[in-house]
Amino acid sequence: MEKTIRKHLNGLDSYNQSDYQKQLEICQLGKLLVTYLPDFSIEEVREKPDFIISDGKKRVAIEHQCILSQ
Repeated sequence: MEKTIRKHLNGLDSYNQSDYQKQLEICQLGKLLVTYLPDFSIEEVREKPDFIISDGKKRVAIEHQCILSQ
């Protein structure tokens, strides 16, 4: 998973709330990719949509949203 997300975490500050949130989203997406979509990688980190992922043939826009069950 580290090789999937490491370059996207560089430069983010854990003490900055918005950077911390982006780190969390990158880690969660990284887990999803290595578990369910191993052919895909993070191509771009942005705000709207949050991510662009690609397998080299297809590009997919991802908007990160947490869904929690009470």
